[in-house]
Amino acid sequence: MSEKHTDHTALYLKVFSALMVLTILTVGASRIHFPGHLGMVVGVLIACLKAGLVASVFMHLKWEKPLIYGVLGLTLFFAVFLFGLPIIDFAWIDSHTPTDVAAQGPHHAPASDSSGHH
Repeated sequence: MSEKHTDHTALYLKVFSALMVLTILTVGASRIHFPGHLGMVVGVLIACLKAGLVASVFMHLKWEKPLIYGVLGLTLFFAVFLFGLPIIDFAWIDSHTPTDVAAQGPHHAPASDSSGHH
């Protein structure tokens, strides 16, 4: 039951080169002033490409059985969902907060009546 050993050196060097190019792109993208949140989106996309290369080749996921991709997909779905919840929540709070109240800050809140009478 000997398994065939294949030399992956050439593949590893190609992936290493791709990671170096993507790292240079990351540095270059960080120096460009993108409008709004586009800079963060570009950075995250490049980081996802790099993570995908590392996971598929160096962690040998490229040669795994199809079941592992279902598990990874489910994990990715829940990770995006759980990271997205606070983002959606903060966006909802910002869109439903009047600008005059938000500008005043918490120190301008009306004083509570300590006597308990309304």
